[in-house]
Amino acid sequence: MPIERRAGGERRRLGDRRSETERRLSVHSAEDQITSALKLLTKVAESAALSENEQREIEGAMLRLRFALERLEQGSDSHGR
Repeated sequence: MPIERRAGGERRRLGDRRSETERRLSVHSAEDQITSALKLLTKVAESAALSENEQREIEGAMLRLRFALERLEQGSDSHGR
């Protein structure tokens, strides 16, 4: 991330100045992307002729995405969502 130079040697990353609204929108966007990915993986898993290994890989990916989504939701809930 770019670093802004300030008087007295104080430095701050530009991303540190994002508003709470921007952070919430970012979380919403991430949640939407993960939800869309889960829907797509579900369609693939239900419609494609997959080997056992491929099926396990898709199920593992879905599990990781669900976990990530839960973490995002918990984090946004704790910040007043």
